[in-house]
Amino acid sequence: MHFVRRRKRYKAKQCHKKLTPELESKCIELLKQYLSPEQISGYLYRHHDISISHETIYRFINGNPAQKKELKPYLRQGKRARRKKYGSSAKSSLIPNRQCIERRPKIV
Repeated sequence: MHFVRRRKRYKAKQCHKKLTPELESKCIELLKQYLSPEQISGYLYRHHDISISHETIYRFINGNPAQKKELKPYLRQGKRARRKKYGSSAKSSLIPNRQCIERRPKIV
């Protein structure tokens, strides 16, 4: 049973592909046709039998700042990169007419 798990892990790592220079140029060409990274991933899989994740394509675009500036207009939605959610300002200060718990009626 352990053998099967190890084998699956090995296979999963084996399938992970990095972008080669020819794949990068193909992705740029398809991006300039206003295809989304998800569509590019599907297109490469169907027509060229190349399996690559859309996340890899996003990482490729966002990896180099100069390249990001060049390719960002071709993306459909210019969303900012993900950011951490912890460490942000307190949400309690946004509540209007907020009262301390000691000042509230005892019924509450």
